[in-house]
Amino acid sequence: MANVEFSVPVTGDTVHQLASATKIFTGTAIMMLVEEGKLSLEDSVVKLLPELPAAWSNVNVQHLLTHTAGVPDWFEAAVGPRGNPLDAQATRDEIIKKISAMPVEFQPGEKWSYNQTGAVLLGMIIEKITGGPFEDFF
Repeated sequence: MANVEFSVPVTGDTVHQLASATKIFTGTAIMMLVEEGKLSLEDSVVKLLPELPAAWSNVNVQHLLTHTAGVPDWFEAAVGPRGNPLDAQATRDEIIKKISAMPVEFQPGEKWSYNQTGAVLLGMIIEKITGGPFEDFF
């Protein structure tokens, strides 16, 4: 059921919230591009996405995939530390601009910390390399 409370069945047009399950597809897509030679796990995210701050130049694709990048968290920037929406209408570019102004939390590779930003940046890298929207790649 799409909605158990109201007995709404799932159809071919039902939209499902994938949330963090998207990270699995994103990681797979990145590894497909690596296998095709279109990118390397050692590539700097600033090389791939020059609009990012120079302070992130030590962050590479592998750091993003493994939650070891140390960049500020997307979720914290978009929603806030206690789940209170700061700006529900903020665009990806607005949130990237906001987190780009924040200091890194730790040096890349220094430790592990679950982080939404890595998946967003990996999606942007997929778009940059393929020349189309993230959704179209799939």
